[in-house]
Amino acid sequence: RQVVVDHTDPAIEYTEQWSIIPVTDDMNFNWNGPTFNNTLYSTSGNSSLSFTFSGSTVELIGRANFVNNGGALSPTFSCSVDGIGIQNEGLTQVQTNNFVFCQCIPGKLQHDGQHQIIINIAPSSSKQSFYFERIEYTPSSNVSLSPTTVRVNYTDPAIRYDAGWNNLPSGDDRHDFVELTEFTGAEMTFPFVGTSVKWFGFFPAPYSQNTTTGVYTIDGGSPTSFPIFSGNQDLQASIFNQLIFQTHSVDPDSHTLKVTYQGGDGLMALTLYTLYIINGAVSSPSSSSSHSVGKATPVGTIVGSVVGGVTVLALCLCLGLWLWYKR
Repeated sequence: RQVVVDHTDPAIEYTEQWSIIPVTDDMNFNWNGPTFNNTLYSTSGNSSLSFTFSGSTVELIGRANFVNNGGALSPTFSCSVDGIGIQNEGLTQVQTNNFVFCQCIPGKLQHDGQHQIIINIAPSSSKQSFYFERIEYTPSSNVSLSPTTVRVNYTDPAIRYDAGWNNLPSGDDRHDFVELTEFTGAEMTFPFVGTSVKWFGFFPAPYSQNTTTGVYTIDGGSPTSFPIFSGNQDLQASIFNQLIFQTHSVDPDSHTLKVTYQGGDGLMALTLYTLYIINGAVSSPSSSSSHSVGKATPVGTIVGSVVGGVTVLALCLCLGLWLWYKR
């Protein structure tokens, strides 16, 4: 699980001129999803930011806003961790949100412990704005953290899917696979500690684009319906990092989220990339020990196993009677 550090967090140190800019609807209507909290931190160059953390992975995320300036993309930036430069991710002239500027994946940092990540934005004659949004990092297990925003991948062992879900390629570089269902009544459950959960998925272009719904409950309470896809887009390609729904707020305690898909054949599938726990704990609640990774066993498999077992017992009984008769 990763901790999400918003650009407004006082733990991030900035130099020179940065300013908060609101995000417009046009900026949020994007193939790679909306910004996380609808604001960005902007600078036009000759600036930097740094963040000290204790963990094993880190990535710096914002909005791609690059232009070709004399054969080179601007704005220009460089990243380093503990004074050692790390390679920038592949740059693009397509303006997109949730863009990873640089990252240290598992095993890339020299140790699981305290580190400092720095990004320097170089001066630019074009004055092209650099847009920063958030930092996500995997915290060390021995570090005590206050309630924070926590990112939970769809493969998290606390999540329980029933047999109606499948793990499929998404076509997105950042999320190679996705959990997806097209089966009416398919369910998932997720125990969490926090006050709310955001569910992010994607809308796959090859699937039906007819709108449908799902419902969620928290701790077995009243069901809340949510739409899946607006139904007014003619998707020529899949769109990613889409906010499917956010739960209502609850007390900061241990809870269980249950989600049920109400669609089916000819309707948009329900997908899951990532869950964000608001005011969450990085560790799973103690009750999650009863949850297991993967799919629930299909009923057909259970019935087949029972029938097979009964058949074997019957054969053994017949063999025993035959041997007794031969005596």
